[in-house]
Amino acid sequence: MDHALALPIWDEIGTGLIYFWFALFMMVAMAVSFLLAHAIIPSLVGTRDLPQGFARLRPVFYVSAVVSLLLALFLYYTTWETISVYLEIYPRKWI
Repeated sequence: MDHALALPIWDEIGTGLIYFWFALFMMVAMAVSFLLAHAIIPSLVGTRDLPQGFARLRPVFYVSAVVSLLLALFLYYTTWETISVYLEIYPRKWI
């Protein structure tokens, strides 16, 4: 087997895995941002463990959560676009 033929396949697999891991990281960032904005900051401000001024940070974390979610969805879509090589290696989806 010629190794030059296998290199584009490995490049495509590597690119797909990089997009997948970035998407996973964006989902974690989205969850942390949403928890901070929707649960942790209001709870700590309500119990006066944090000053009232921290409540102004909630919209920033909500925007961060939405941006992270949109970026994660885009990265998942890009992952599936670059993952077409898997269908060449494994032609059946349910193995």
